[in-house]
Amino acid sequence: MGLYSGMLWLGCVVVFFARLLTMMSYKRIGVSAGSALIGTSPVVTTILAVLFLGEPLLVAVVLGAFCVVVGIAFINLKDGQLSLDWSLVYLPLGASFLYALSNIIRKMGTNLQPHAVLGAQVSTLAGLVSCGVYLAAKGGFRDLEINRGNVWWLAGAGAVNAFAWITVTMAINLGRVSVASSIIYSYPLFSLLLSRLLLRDESYNHYMVIGSLLIVVGVAIVSLFG
Repeated sequence: MGLYSGMLWLGCVVVFFARLLTMMSYKRIGVSAGSALIGTSPVVTTILAVLFLGEPLLVAVVLGAFCVVVGIAFINLKDGQLSLDWSLVYLPLGASFLYALSNIIRKMGTNLQPHAVLGAQVSTLAGLVSCGVYLAAKGGFRDLEINRGNVWWLAGAGAVNAFAWITVTMAINLGRVSVASSIIYSYPLFSLLLSRLLLRDESYNHYMVIGSLLIVVGVAIVSLFG
C-alpha cells in the first residue's frame, strides 16, 4: 500500500507541474499553439509505455494516436496556421512529456493496487497539497477569491474532477496505457461540443470539423484495433 500511494502521489505531483507548464505555455505562446503541442502526449505515452512497461508497439495505436494529435492541431488552427515562438516550444512539449510520464507512473501504481476510488482520493489529495505548496511559495493565496457566486461552480467542478480521476484510473488499470491515453486525449472534441452547447460562444469553422473527424477516427482505430 505504501509503494502504491507513493506512486500515485508522484504521478500527481508530475501532473501538477505539467499543468503549470500548460498554463505558462498558454500565456507565452497562446492557447491554440500550446494545445496543439501538448496534444502530442498520446504519442509520447505510447513510446514511454513501450520502453518502461513493455507494451507492444502496435501500428493501430500509433496511427490512432497520430490522428488524435493532428485532430487537436486542426481544432486549434486559426486562419489556417499555428503561430509558434520556437524559442518557447519547450513549455508545451515539456507539459506533454510530463502528462505522458504521469500516465506511466499511474499505470505502475494501479498494477500494484487496482483500486480506482482509492487512487482518485490519493490523486486529488496529492494535487491539493502540491497546489497549496506552490501557492504558499509564490504568495498566490492573496489572489484567491471564493464567494457565493463561484462556490457552487467550484464545488461542481471538484465533483466532476473526482469522477474523472476515478474513470481515468479505471481505464489505465484495465487496459494498456497507450490505448487509454489516446482515447482520453479526445477530450478537446468534447470541450468543443460542450462549449458550443452550454456556453454558446464558440463558432465552428472547417478546421474544427476536420479536426473533430480526425479525433473520432483516431479514437475508433485505437478502440477497435488497439
